[in-house]
Amino acid sequence: MKKRVLNYVIILITALSTSLSIANSRLPASDITTIEFENVQAGELLSMYTQSYELVYSESVTENGLFRKKYDMSLLPDGDYIIVLEKTEKLETQTFTIKNGITVDLSEKTIVYKPTANLIKNKLYVSQYTPQKSSLSIELYFNGVMIHDSTAQGTGSIGKIYQLDLAQKGVYKVILKSHGKVFKSTIEI
Repeated sequence: MKKRVLNYVIILITALSTSLSIANSRLPASDITTIEFENVQAGELLSMYTQSYELVYSESVTENGLFRKKYDMSLLPDGDYIIVLEKTEKLETQTFTIKNGITVDLSEKTIVYKPTANLIKNKLYVSQYTPQKSSLSIELYFNGVMIHDSTAQGTGSIGKIYQLDLAQKGVYKVILKSHGKVFKSTIEI
C-alpha cells in the first residue's frame, strides 16, 4: 500500500514538473511593474494611455485605501505611456517608457486638478487650480454655436468669469482643455 501511494506521488510530481516546464517554455519573458496609488476610492477609474492619449487599458478601482497591482508590460510596444487615476476633483498621473519590452523611467506622480464651470446667478465662473505654470483653453458654445474662445494662463487659481444673459434661454456647453485632457460641462438656462 505504501509503495503504491509512493508511486502515485512520484508520477504526480513528474507530471506536474513536466507540465510546468512546458508552460514556462511558452511564456515570453515578462516585465512586471507595480503600480501604486494611495487614498483611492471605489469607483475611481485607472487608465493607461499612449503618449498620444490612445486608450490601452482601463479598470475601475474596487476598494478604498491603497491601490497596488502588478502589471505585465512586456506585451506593450516600445514607447511612452501615461497612467491616469481619475478622481472626483483631480487626476493623478504617472508616465513611463517601454524599451525592448522592459519598463524604464517610471516617473514621480503628478497631480492635475480638474477645471470647473459653475453658474452663479448670471455669471459663469470657469477656473482651475494649478501649482505649476499652466494654461486652460476655454470654449463656450450656445445652442451648438461657438460664442467665445480664450485661454487663461498662470499659476495658482486661473480662470475667467463670463456674464451671461439670463433672458437668452438655451444650452451652454463649456469645453475646457488642460494638460492634454478635455473636460466638458453643460449648463441650461
